[in-house]
Amino acid sequence: MENNSEKYTIEFVNYIECLSTTASTNSIAETGYNEKAYLEKLVKDAREYIKYNEWIVGLEILLDNLYEVDYKIDKKYLEIAKNALKATNNKELIEKYNWVDELKK
Repeated sequence: MENNSEKYTIEFVNYIECLSTTASTNSIAETGYNEKAYLEKLVKDAREYIKYNEWIVGLEILLDNLYEVDYKIDKKYLEIAKNALKATNNKELIEKYNWVDELKK
């Protein structure tokens, strides 16, 4: 059975996957990938962690990688990622990702 953190993480990953379907093929210099391929890679990696019940690790890596390339997310979907973090009830983790609003479009 999923907990809320896992549910929100999966929802956020699904959103990033939707973005990848319409993403450009312009290069993201820092990654060596184009935008579409980079988002697809991030989704694949996150789903692998989710598969092994490590959804928070998948979410952390996804957020970190989006931040590294200054990728912007709609506020509505960013709230889903924030809800996933909050649902862990892990104050250290929540504090670690206090910068997540910087990803807002």
